[in-house]
Amino acid sequence: MKSVFNISARDKERKIAKVSRLIPKYYDAGSFTNEESIVAQISKLLKPNQWLRVEDSRYGKYDYLQPINYNKQPIGMKPIGIWASKGEWVFKIGHELTLLEVDYSRILVLTTKKDYLEFENKYCKKVLQKSIQKVFKKSIEKNSKKTLSIHKSSRNTKTRKQICILNIQWNEVVKDYDGIAMVPFGKKYFIQEMLDFANHIWVAGYDVSSLIIWRHDGKSPITRAISLGTTDALYKSTASTTERDDKIDYTLDIKKVVQVLKQGILELPNTSTLLN
Repeated sequence: MKSVFNISARDKERKIAKVSRLIPKYYDAGSFTNEESIVAQISKLLKPNQWLRVEDSRYGKYDYLQPINYNKQPIGMKPIGIWASKGEWVFKIGHELTLLEVDYSRILVLTTKKDYLEFENKYCKKVLQKSIQKVFKKSIEKNSKKTLSIHKSSRNTKTRKQICILNIQWNEVVKDYDGIAMVPFGKKYFIQEMLDFANHIWVAGYDVSSLIIWRHDGKSPITRAISLGTTDALYKSTASTTERDDKIDYTLDIKKVVQVLKQGILELPNTSTLLN
């Protein structure tokens, strides 16, 4: 079996296509995500190399024609960059939606337990398990009974295990890749199928599938992009963003979401990195 660091862009697409089918199954209603039915529809429509970005329209749309440079990265749970999801991120009123297509050649793709373990072994600054148990006990207990049982049993082991908590060395990752994709990332999926948060605490900070682009040198990993407009048009309420009222029912219209996404996919520009 090939290492996660040594697979082709086509193989990465195949991995994402396979695991993306699990997104509706492991939808996490407790996360800050869209409605379950909408997430299911979006996950069916998006191709493996397509992602949705949500931006606050008050600050304007990101100019994808401009160079992206987030080379200075922290050591921590999350990197700095342009973030997108497979549609799970909530479409709040007054936000801009952008459909992105990417080339995975210089994007690291994590979809399996083996992928995450390889990633941690290379880029995580691990610590002794015993040294962090008290600090993170409360946060770990909130995640699941399964996680808690693992945590309790680990306290009695004589082996002082090296585990990955928060210290992902993103400053090293950016030297090797222009971005990272992690699919899917529902907490329920990770607790049941992948990694226990007690020994891999950094993954608990993610709620949904995530693509983060932090750099491109010359050829951008974002090959095509198109604006899908503001999220206001996707709600059943006709109120504008300036007419917000607690009494108004802002409910996403699934038909509108599907229609806008289908149209965007059809109208993606043929010329690389053009944003309509």
